[in-house]
Amino acid sequence: MTLKVFLTSILALLLLTPMAGAANMKSGQLTGAFGAGLAIPNGDFGDAAKTGFGGLLNLDYAVSPAVTLGGTFQYNRHGLSDDLQAALDLLAFPLTVDGHFTVMHYGVDMKFYFTPERSTRPYFTAGGGIYNYKATLESGGISASDSDSDAGINGGVGILFDAGSKTHIGLQGVYHSIFTEDSSTDYISVQALFSFDLNTP
Repeated sequence: MTLKVFLTSILALLLLTPMAGAANMKSGQLTGAFGAGLAIPNGDFGDAAKTGFGGLLNLDYAVSPAVTLGGTFQYNRHGLSDDLQAALDLLAFPLTVDGHFTVMHYGVDMKFYFTPERSTRPYFTAGGGIYNYKATLESGGISASDSDSDAGINGGVGILFDAGSKTHIGLQGVYHSIFTEDSSTDYISVQALFSFDLNTP
């Protein structure tokens, strides 16, 4: 599935979903969320990895009607780029090489909602944390892997729509930059979201 088809499908879903029971953001609101979508590598990481798929879990606490602070966990998996795959197969000839990259992000974030009192809420998000990235290769029944963890930051935009009195759907795009040495390990996550209120302040 291409990025264009994915985004078009999500937009159609959001536009066709009936909006009901606006649930305005309140101070003290605790909200959980999960999401899934694409992870698009950039920089040196984009030379080695293909666009992958990923998911997230998020927990936010509203410190004011417009601002939340939260924690997040994200997991992405990427295949090898065509160029890297060809180079590895050449080195391993007559064998072939299977491989992939995974990225796990453990972080905190802040969201600022521009229209917290409405049923449609665009927002800005920024955060940071620890990124663990791992490369795994297998050939001829032998596998090897290498992993490392570094700090990183991220920022992006999103939008939530009320789908009920305590449930919301949305879309979020975030740029992630990991502080790796001698290379740029960056990616963009584009994910459809489903969130739900956990309390009634």
